[in-house]
Amino acid sequence: MMQLLQKMCEKAGIKVLSMHDLRHTFATRFCEMSKDYKRLSKILGHSSIKVTVDTYVHESEETIVEVTEKFSSYMKCLNFD
Repeated sequence: MMQLLQKMCEKAGIKVLSMHDLRHTFATRFCEMSKDYKRLSKILGHSSIKVTVDTYVHESEETIVEVTEKFSSYMKCLNFD
């Protein structure tokens, strides 16, 4: 399997990734898209959501910016005047 993945990465002209790298990337992007940690935990075969979130979910720069902007908009709506 790794030989096939290596060949595909080389053909695409990208850094050779490991299956572990792909697992982390999949978990992070899945959570950004759906926020369904329970389903992701099941897909990855973990016994608990905590294992999934603590191990595989990484906040991307885009997610941090998006959440910060949403919070900022919310605070502006409160009108503390």
